[in-house]
Amino acid sequence: MSPSPPAKASAEQLLQLLPPLTRWATKRAAQAGANLDLSLRQYAALHGIQDGIGSAGELARRWQVTPAVITGVLDRLERRGLVRREVDPGDRRRLRLAVTEAGRAVSRAVSDALIGELAAQLDAGTAAELDALTRALGLLERTFAAFDAGNAALRAGSAPRQAPSPRPPAKPKAAPAPKGRTRVRASPATSRATRRSRAQIDG
Repeated sequence: MSPSPPAKASAEQLLQLLPPLTRWATKRAAQAGANLDLSLRQYAALHGIQDGIGSAGELARRWQVTPAVITGVLDRLERRGLVRREVDPGDRRRLRLAVTEAGRAVSRAVSDALIGELAAQLDAGTAAELDALTRALGLLERTFAAFDAGNAALRAGSAPRQAPSPRPPAKPKAAPAPKGRTRVRASPATSRATRRSRAQIDG
């Protein structure tokens, strides 16, 4: 089914807003994290780990980047004591990423700066506009959740697989043919009857 014209117009407007939003967030995060020596990517990693991402591989898949990129970001955060690796309680053979108290404090400081400045601009809107924006953001959350679920399904190869066809039962092996001629011993009664028959024929 083809999307409706209003849906297409909203999608186009959203895509047009992404570049200026990204530029603003990158610049503002750099300013807020200047004293903290925190980049936007490092802030995003801290935020993702706090949201439950537990490994470098998960972050790489979420950001659609190579593991080497994530490793560099995590190494810098770990050296500064903002991230640590701890034993996974669900599987003690694995290590999971965790944000330290210092990492949470740094992440919160940058979040407060971004939220405060953005909220100050949104405060110019009317109550009706803010209410409509809240509903629109709820729709966007559901949309991006659907994207994430679709990507996860593709990564996991979740397409249903056909069950293998059952194998036909094996045919019983034929008994080996006897080697040479097999002599069958006749019973005594059969031997006597045979001799009488021959005697009658000869007589």
